[in-house]
Amino acid sequence: MDHAVAPGNVPRVLEYAPACKQLTLILLGIYSISFSVTWYRVWWDSFIGIAVCLWGYYVLQDTTAELNRKRVQYFYYGTIASMVSHVVAFSVTVYYICKIYIVNDAARFDTIHESDPGTVLFVFLMLFLSIEVLVTGFTIQRTFNLCAELTRNEFFARGGASRV
Repeated sequence: MDHAVAPGNVPRVLEYAPACKQLTLILLGIYSISFSVTWYRVWWDSFIGIAVCLWGYYVLQDTTAELNRKRVQYFYYGTIASMVSHVVAFSVTVYYICKIYIVNDAARFDTIHESDPGTVLFVFLMLFLSIEVLVTGFTIQRTFNLCAELTRNEFFARGGASRV
């Protein structure tokens, strides 16, 4: 049995699919670390991100031109929803910093409650959430480019260029 591929049947790797797959794995690692560290207040943000990354990794297992455009679009929309949850989590973190420290200082409470984790943790959370927002932004851009590439390929596969 000959396993050679005919010249016309060579599977073509998409330009943006490998980058999206790598960013998905990077985000999965970042969200896993974030989930283990930020479970105190904004655990749901990491949970949403992990779910979106698992979906994206499932969709992008094969990076050839046979990708399902609808599934990639759902990953794109999920990544945008993940970005929105990061912004909300960042806002929640800022709220807790204001509530715990600024309000306590203004009211001149000298005691800190046992449930207050400390400013260092909240500053760390804000920095970590900023990194998540940055990497998620790159992923949104690359996924949008992949969706455009898949749409363009479908257009040319239907003979769209010959009708123009």
